[in-house]
Order: sequence, then C-alpha cells, then structure tokens
Amino acid sequence: MEEIERLRQIGVKEIANRTHIALDKIKKILEMDFEGLRDRVTTIGLIHILEREYQIDLQKWCEEYESFLKENKKEKEKTEANINFKIMHEATPQNDFNSGLIITLIVVILLAIGAYFYFNSNFMDDSAKAVEKSTQELNADIKETYNEATDEGVIEENKKEKEENNATQSLEIAPNLNLDSSASTPLEEIPQEGIQQEVVAQENLSQEVIPQVETKVEIHPLTNVWVGIVYLDTKQRQSMIVDKTYEVDLKRPQTIITGHGMLEINNNQKVDSYNLARRMYFMVNEKGEFIEVNNAQYRQYSGGLGW
Repeated sequence: MEEIERLRQIGVKEIANRTHIALDKIKKILEMDFEGLRDRVTTIGLIHILEREYQIDLQKWCEEYESFLKENKKEKEKTEANINFKIMHEATPQNDFNSGLIITLIVVILLAIGAYFYFNSNFMDDSAKAVEKSTQELNADIKETYNEATDEGVIEENKKEKEENNATQSLEIAPNLNLDSSASTPLEEIPQEGIQQEVVAQENLSQEVIPQVETKVEIHPLTNVWVGIVYLDTKQRQSMIVDKTYEVDLKRPQTIITGHGMLEINNNQKVDSYNLARRMYFMVNEKGEFIEVNNAQYRQYSGGLGW
C-alpha cells in the first residue's frame, strides 16, 4: 500500500513524536501485524489518528484487518465448540452420581428446616411466658409506686395548708408591716445582660454557613485517546474518542478505561501526569471517590462488561 509505505519512510519515531501513539503499536500497524492488534476499537481509533495527521486514506488496511478478525473469530468459535463437546461427553457418566448427591442434600436441608422451626417454636413459647411474667411484675411495681406517690402528695398538701394558716395568723398580729416595701423588692433578680448575650451568640451560630468543597475530576489527554466507560448502576457501556478535557461524573459509580496512558488527571486540583503506552484503568466508587485500579480489579468491578 502506498499510504503504508509513505508512513514507513517517515519513520516510527517521527510518527510517535507527532501523534503520541505508542512505538510498538505504530510498528505493528506498519508491518500489518494483525495478530498483535486484536483490540479492534483501539486499533481503529489509532488508524483514524494517522489518517487525520497525515491526510491519507487507510481504508484498504482496515478492510484487510477486518477480514483477519472475522477469520480468527470463526476459528475461535470452532475450537470452543470442540472443547464444549468434549467437556459434555466426559461429564455424562457423572450424572447419576450428581443426581443422588442432590437428592441427599435436599433431604438434609428439609430436616434442618424442620428442626429449626421446632426449636424456634419452643423458644418463642418460653419467651412469651417470660414477657408475660415481666409485664405482671412491672404493673405491680407501677401500682405500688403510684400508691406511695399519692400518700406523699396528701401529706405534702396538708403541710402546705398548715403553713398558709400560720402565715395568715402572723399577718393579723403585725398589721403595721410595710407591705409596699416588701412588694417592691424582687425575690430573685434575673440576669438580663447574660440572657441577651446568649441570644446574640445563638443568632450568630445559626447564621454561620459551613462551606462545602465540590470535588471535581478531569481527564486531560496529551493526544487523542479512546475512552470506555461502564456505568455500574445501569450496566450500560459508552465509548468515545476524547481530544480535550473530559470531566468525570462522580455522582454515578463507574469504571473507566483509556486507550493509552499519555494524559493528566486533575483530581480536586491535584494534577498527576502520566506518559504510558499501555492502557490505564480507573473507578468511581459508591462514595464518589476517583481511584486508579489494575486490570484484575477493573474486570471484577465491571462484572464482565468491560472491553
């Protein structure tokens, strides 16, 4: 192909410096090493970058690449079918043994359930009797306390009545007592100044506003990058080619994969720079935290929905 030959003349290093594509990826594209380019989405994205940067048409290259993928897919399906047939054939003699084992397990489970309900029923009866006894004792204590309180109230009432009678007699004996002077003197002065200060302090406290810091995470690619997202709340996938800053939605739990690692991560005003040719994996958990994960963790959290 003339276009591929033109890129070979430019050189792998020169292309990498201009497009920021990994050297090994460029080399496999120029050598048409389709075996090492099985990730179709990433490969097509890299081809589009080369077409745009050098104004060339790599349609023929893409057609041969698609043909290679289809042939390998058929061979893979045929191999898997043979393996499945062999596994099913080898597993057939064990069916009788498995059936007996399943029946035994069912019988054991039923016996366990019956024993559970039997002991639970006896336990509930004992608990009900204990609760009824405790209730009766509590009612007796309440009744006794009420009677004691009633007796004390009667005694206190008689005492107050006697004191009032004595006070009345004292007033009759001393008629010249200066009542106006006594009435003008307050029994207890209320500290008005302290109350006013407390009210002002409460008003100031209610007016205080606690500032909330909004967390923000942005992915800034140094060159065009393919991004794949799996939203964990809806199990939906989304992919895109990003050529400018992309803001991550921290309100939804998700896993994120990037086609390469030549990018910057702005995590709440903390910037981390990467210059990696391999893929990178990230995750937004239930708390809205953005963290980097490895390939195994990414596959675990994505539940098999990743790329």
